[in-house]
Amino acid sequence: MTRGPLARFTHGEIGGHPLLEVSGEIDLSNAASFATALEELRHAPIVVIDMSALRFMDSSAINALARLRRSLRPSGSEIYLVVPLPVLRKILSVTGLDRHFHVVESRQDLPPALGR
Repeated sequence: MTRGPLARFTHGEIGGHPLLEVSGEIDLSNAASFATALEELRHAPIVVIDMSALRFMDSSAINALARLRRSLRPSGSEIYLVVPLPVLRKILSVTGLDRHFHVVESRQDLPPALGR
C-alpha cells in the first residue's frame, strides 16, 4: 500500500479570528482533507492560514486555496497566508494567487488587530 505525505491541519484562533495551522506536505493524496479544513473557514470575515510548517504543496493545494478565495470573494472576507518559505511564496506568485490573498512571511507581519 502506498501512503502519501503527512499533513496536519489544526484549527485555532488569533485575535478573535479563525486560524488554520498547516504543516507537512499537501499533494493529491491529502488535498481533500486540506479542502475540508479550509471549508470550515468559509463564514469568517477575516481568516489566517499559517503555513509556517508547510514544506510542500502541489497544484491540488493551490486549487483548494483558489476555491476558498472564490467562495469568500462575494462576502469581502480578508484572507491572510503566513508563508515563510520562499519556494512556497514563489508558487503563490507564479499562479497569481498572491494577488488574491494577503501573503506575509511571519505572524509578526500580520496587522496588529489580529493580535499576532
